[in-house]
Amino acid sequence: MILPADDLSGAAEVAGILWSAGGEVEVQIGREPTPTTGDLVIDTETRGLPPAEAARVVRETCAGLARQGLRLDFKKVDSVLRGPVRAEVEAALEALDLRRCILLPCNPSRGRTLEGGHYRVHGVPLHETEFAADPAHPARTSSAFELLGPGELPVVSAGPGDALPEEAIVLADARCAADVAAWAARADPGSLSAGAADFLQALLARRGMVPHRASEPMPTGLRLLVSGSASATSRAAIDQAEASGTPVVRLPITASEGSPEVRRAAQAIAEALSASPWAILCIAGPHCAEPAAPHRLEQALAEAAAAAPASVPVDQLLLEGGSTAAATLARLGLRRLRVVGQPAPGIVRLRAIGAEAPEIVTKPGSYAWGAPFG
Repeated sequence: MILPADDLSGAAEVAGILWSAGGEVEVQIGREPTPTTGDLVIDTETRGLPPAEAARVVRETCAGLARQGLRLDFKKVDSVLRGPVRAEVEAALEALDLRRCILLPCNPSRGRTLEGGHYRVHGVPLHETEFAADPAHPARTSSAFELLGPGELPVVSAGPGDALPEEAIVLADARCAADVAAWAARADPGSLSAGAADFLQALLARRGMVPHRASEPMPTGLRLLVSGSASATSRAAIDQAEASGTPVVRLPITASEGSPEVRRAAQAIAEALSASPWAILCIAGPHCAEPAAPHRLEQALAEAAAAAPASVPVDQLLLEGGSTAAATLARLGLRRLRVVGQPAPGIVRLRAIGAEAPEIVTKPGSYAWGAPFG
């Protein structure tokens, strides 16, 4: 299968689903895919782009696939509709010469539901959850129509049994696994299927591809967890780890690439890992409201994180949040990775192809790690 995603943790998440169903899966970063023999998931790095630029990248990616005789099978989007989702979906439809998309972005398995075009998390309207505090894409409404923004095709909300228009982006209501399965049964070659992990898993189940491959336990060794997430869940987990004695290095919110703060953080990481089997690098809170701060801080965080393998023999880099993961891998010069395990849904182990590097473990910022350090 060929799947483009808009950020790295999302790309790794769906790659982990394909791996668990028995696939040999490669994750590539960039818009010009490299030929591979197994399943391919492409991180187009488009979540933070303006809509017009994101659409152009998706068209270029589809054109690159077409030059290899390939065609995308599913468009992965953010599970709470962050980023230029509508622009990317419409660009994919244009490239595939289709006029209808079944868009099921929610994950009922994680309490994330869509009903009547309104998004809720465990029953709470999206804009009243922690996603309202996302520094790059704050949720200001629960209306999926408003989250998608303007575009060319009409957007309609529909239930699993409703008649579908010939030309539209269909916002697929889904409150439970049965709804997701019903939508998967309605997928057809005349529609683009797009959405999050639950929808992909249901589509694979229709093909008889069900999770059956178990991941090996996380290997032992030196581990550095790098968190760029503003999630309250993530911050609470870091505080708990620190209270239990785990070294935590917090990068000041004034930090930028090449700054003394970054150099001091990199040194503190090296010192922490000389005395502890793992450490955490994160941003000191609260997150800055400056519009350019998310990008500035993710680059500073990535610079400090990438310095660790050069000074200490890190066995694993655990990267929390798609933008943080992509920025760190860019610093390390890694663009192609192979899936080697999925310790838990959304948590994916990757190894670099053609380069010496620590094992990479990625996770979306809003998901919990569980117990990856045992």
